[in-house]
Amino acid sequence: MKNQTNGYQEQVDFLRQAYYSLRQKAQLFASEINRSLPSFTIHDISHADALWGIASMILSSNENLNPAEGFVLGAAFLIHDLGMGIVAYQEGIEELKKTALWQDTYKALERKTLGSLEKKDLERWALESTLRDLHAQKAETLPLASWKDNLGNQMFLLEDSDLRNSYGDIIGKIAASHGTTIDRMMHLLGTDLIGAPGFLPSHWTIDPIKLGCLMRAVDAIDVDDSRAPSLLFTLRKPSGISKEHWTFQNKLNQPTVKGSRILFTSKSPFGIEESDSWWLCFDTLRMIDSELKSVDSFLSDLGRTTFGVNGVAYIDTPSRLTESVKVVGWKPVDTTINVSNVPKLVATLGGKELYGKNYKVPLRELIQNASDAIRARRILDDDDSFDGKIRVKFGEDANGTYIEISDNGVGMSSLVMTQSLLDFGQSFWGTNLMHKEFPLLEAKGYSSTGKYGIGFFSVFMLGSKVQVISRKYLLGREQTHVLDFMHGLDSRPILRCANPDEYIKDGGTIVRVWIEKGIKKSLLYDRFLEKQIPLSEILERLCPSLDCNLYVESETTPVISRNDWITMDSKELLLRIHGKSRCAVANDQQSKLLELLAKNMRTVTDSKGHIVARASLYLDKDYHFHGHLDLCDGMITIGGLNAGVIRGIVGIVKGYSINASRNYGMPIVSYSEISKWATEQSQVLADSWLDGNIQMHCATIVQQLGGCTGDLKCFEYRGGYISCNELVSYIKNENIDECILLSDAAVSVEFRRRNDNRVFIANPNVFWGEAGIVSILCNVLDFEYSLRWPNRERALEASMSNLFIAKLAEAWDTDVDTVKANAKISTDDVKYNAVIGTFGDQDANYDFADIFKRPN
Repeated sequence: MKNQTNGYQEQVDFLRQAYYSLRQKAQLFASEINRSLPSFTIHDISHADALWGIASMILSSNENLNPAEGFVLGAAFLIHDLGMGIVAYQEGIEELKKTALWQDTYKALERKTLGSLEKKDLERWALESTLRDLHAQKAETLPLASWKDNLGNQMFLLEDSDLRNSYGDIIGKIAASHGTTIDRMMHLLGTDLIGAPGFLPSHWTIDPIKLGCLMRAVDAIDVDDSRAPSLLFTLRKPSGISKEHWTFQNKLNQPTVKGSRILFTSKSPFGIEESDSWWLCFDTLRMIDSELKSVDSFLSDLGRTTFGVNGVAYIDTPSRLTESVKVVGWKPVDTTINVSNVPKLVATLGGKELYGKNYKVPLRELIQNASDAIRARRILDDDDSFDGKIRVKFGEDANGTYIEISDNGVGMSSLVMTQSLLDFGQSFWGTNLMHKEFPLLEAKGYSSTGKYGIGFFSVFMLGSKVQVISRKYLLGREQTHVLDFMHGLDSRPILRCANPDEYIKDGGTIVRVWIEKGIKKSLLYDRFLEKQIPLSEILERLCPSLDCNLYVESETTPVISRNDWITMDSKELLLRIHGKSRCAVANDQQSKLLELLAKNMRTVTDSKGHIVARASLYLDKDYHFHGHLDLCDGMITIGGLNAGVIRGIVGIVKGYSINASRNYGMPIVSYSEISKWATEQSQVLADSWLDGNIQMHCATIVQQLGGCTGDLKCFEYRGGYISCNELVSYIKNENIDECILLSDAAVSVEFRRRNDNRVFIANPNVFWGEAGIVSILCNVLDFEYSLRWPNRERALEASMSNLFIAKLAEAWDTDVDTVKANAKISTDDVKYNAVIGTFGDQDANYDFADIFKRPN
């Protein structure tokens, strides 16, 4: 402030006195920060004081501050971190808990920790995170904020009302600007000088941009040992990432200037056990270097005097930094994963290598994104009646054939379009940016289907020219933006404001992809029918249980209405799942079967009464041998979209994703509920016209799901097919002391399918049925993983042979373990031979029999 005070000592003393008064109050606030954030490094008044010395060091020799600027900057120094203490909130933690960010953060932590933390720990984590994220925003309000004492008197940090009214607003904005980007800082502060109030000299103007740049630069630079003193380090014992921060700051000396750069030096070398802290130091100094370079460029572009420093010395490479920030016993080699060809990586991991050549995947992913956006809008607006609209259509223009997917969901701001949408591998949902764009969305319980941040990039499987038009629904039409990908991922996309004819009326997003030759035919081709089918059928099978309205082409009636799978006609649901065109060519037997499956369809609910499945039980293991239309399979859906096949449960079962490609799903139906459903299905199947062979196949599904087979045929013997109830009665009535169990496949292959005119007649005590267990989750390639549902603990015990043993124990009035102890059960290592009947005029011997004898 040299040469700025001549003739104005009274005004200078006035500002100095006001500054010290403010400092005294700020010191009390700052002393409370460590109570709220005990693991953080020092943020008390010493930090604010230290910024003066750093500011003097980095300002160029010909740059001065007038007394008013000095007061405003000093006040911003004092206030900028006070929001990190809960005392900055007049109602304390209860006020913080009312913020959308705290509620979203708490909910996000609760989900991530899966109930492993107690409520007090979740609240502590949410408190620390929210205070840190909001502290700059809170700083903006503090210069004008007031507190009431016990007598109701108002108190201010800045006591003098003239100073508060003149400078309170800009002090708060400069203090807040350190927590935002430079571009936003310019919008926050403006680029014009601020004139002096009447009680100060007219030439004491304020340059907010200069002060804002100083604020952010000096705050970044202050990372030396004064922020992490050794004794306090020992007493507080920070852990995790906090310990690494304390470690590296504790080792750094105060910075000095080397030419036009800031030089950081260490007091002692970092040992190998401190390597993580050294790397954190390296990253921090790189951040400071980037900040100084950005500030230098920003001031230069505005024609302002730049600072005397514009970077950090030795930060070019890790090995160079060791010249000033020493290491011992190891060498820092930058082994950070580097992707040299990002477009190739995205094309590989977000395209055909992940999804195969299934061109329906991009369609599924875009519909999923649209449904996520609609669901978010429904929750944000607390409007459960909002069904939302998704439309899929083909079109033609000068660029060729395109497919377009549009929605009226929450839409995207330009920031989301250029950051989250293009951030491969990072989903927008659940991020800090989501919390800022849509406050309270996570706190209200929102859960997205998209979790991996790669689905959008699958669109480039269809074509290289892609256009995304979006408008955040809370903004005006003129806030519609367009992101154009002209050459796929090989060139940078272009963001522009939408033309009036591109405006989105009600908010939402439109994605248009100009598809390559032959892809439309592939999208509409049905391999079973060997012909193209309507787009509506493709979409019905692709997203059969969507919770939004889905329209095709220019139709005004939705092809899928929100959650209509729950209430629609059962046969119509089966036609949706299996395809109307396929079912139209079904033979009489298959048509009769469709009627039966429709009649047998039942819902399954979770513990809260929500419907999580609607299906019939059916399995014909021979269908694939004689060209039958496959009516044995249902669909697992994730977010309403098809995520693979489920065997024997014909209908829809809601699930969750277990991999990035989302072509595998794990049902969310509980074991207790699905077993009840299976028991009910067993009875209706037993009462149906299905023959014993198919009933026996269905029984394997009932058994796998933990249901009771009841009167359903489960095994075969010389008298035909037999249920478990009939089996127990037969063994008791015939007083059979020894039973032999065979595989039905063995009987069929060894004796029944021979063409030598001999007849197989089984002995009265010989039974056969399904060997092993059925993989219901046949869409999961990993068999071990498929055993997780419905009950991992009993998965390997849910075989028909174990059911047979249980019924023997019931018939012989003993327990299962006793039956097994008296049994001879064949394995690959030990095989047991038995005479099982006659084959023509000879004994029929089989060398892989399970032999059970009644215990004495």
